[in-house]
Amino acid sequence: AGIVICRQRPSNASGVTFITLEDETGFANLIIWPNKFEKYETLLKTTSFLGVSGTVQKEKSIVHLIVSELWQPKFTTHPAAIESHDFH
Repeated sequence: AGIVICRQRPSNASGVTFITLEDETGFANLIIWPNKFEKYETLLKTTSFLGVSGTVQKEKSIVHLIVSELWQPKFTTHPAAIESHDFH
């Protein structure tokens, strides 16, 4: 789980969406295939704090998480308002 730093859906990426999350340990680069984007579209477009599960993919020194499931974590207290920095 982490704060959404940016969302990208380049027109030349065949519908693939890229999201960067940040938590207390650093950054996580997510890859969301088009079928997962359709399933979680509202959550992906509106939530600034995401929970994620998936498969780690590593090529050379670049590590990504291929997303299989997304959710909005539940809080017992309300976190401060956080906005993502989306670049398209």
